[in-house]
Amino acid sequence: MINLIFSILSATAIMVLFKSFERRDISMVHAIIINYAMAFGLGLAVSHGTGSLRLFNLFREPWIGIAAVLGIGLLTMFFMIGLSTQKAGMSVTTVAAKISVVIPMFFSIVYYGEPVTRIKVAGICLALAALICTVIRPGKKDADPSRWYLPLVLFVGLGGMDALVKFVQHEFVSDASSAAFTGAAFFFAFSAGLLTCLIRRVPFAGFVIPRVAVAGILLGTANFGSIYFLINALNSGIFDSAVLFGINSISIVALSVFCGMIIFRERLSVLNLAGVFMAGAAILLFVHA
Repeated sequence: MINLIFSILSATAIMVLFKSFERRDISMVHAIIINYAMAFGLGLAVSHGTGSLRLFNLFREPWIGIAAVLGIGLLTMFFMIGLSTQKAGMSVTTVAAKISVVIPMFFSIVYYGEPVTRIKVAGICLALAALICTVIRPGKKDADPSRWYLPLVLFVGLGGMDALVKFVQHEFVSDASSAAFTGAAFFFAFSAGLLTCLIRRVPFAGFVIPRVAVAGILLGTANFGSIYFLINALNSGIFDSAVLFGINSISIVALSVFCGMIIFRERLSVLNLAGVFMAGAAILLFVHA
């Protein structure tokens, strides 16, 4: 249970940090690249002496190809979130990102034959309703609704990566190698990001700005924790995968809402509050599924 809690806290911290970047005028590109360098470093540190992440052994691991795909996907989705927010609007983007939890849940049920119960189905339906109600802001105007392809790509991409995490955890990665796998994925994300900077000729002076460096380090710590603890939670077997993904996603939404209220003084509508309570009810259903 402790791994699940830390995964939820880490993922929520990512949302809080991104919100802070906007207010503090921090370069998103530079912070994201530093974030992946930090996350890779944590993978090296945590995996030391456990089988671990040594560069000369890295490409011998059976999961190295999946780690590369996941790493590039992580980098792509981070930038897609920013682009979709600008083009499609905040509400549409958030809904697309959060309801993507449906993909790994169905993957776990279909591919691994995890049991389907009425309570689990009710929990999934209530979770989707909670996610939608939580993120909708009545009276707020979103961007052109014709630009649905970005949220669709985000939905499929994030859901696919979560399903990939489930697959590699089940087939290849144990608790002993979870730090190595997570660190490797972030290494590939960092490498792809650095290559992107070179191709796009992004000014490297931005990497040494103190506030940007600190922001990237904090983001990298949270980013590493969100995946590392999620894999360990999956390995613990405390819940089956479909239930665990549901609890993880809904809890992140609920906690992010409360952080927004307390830290950033965001106001919630009656519909938003109803969504938070539905999220709590969905979690109870998942726990008792």
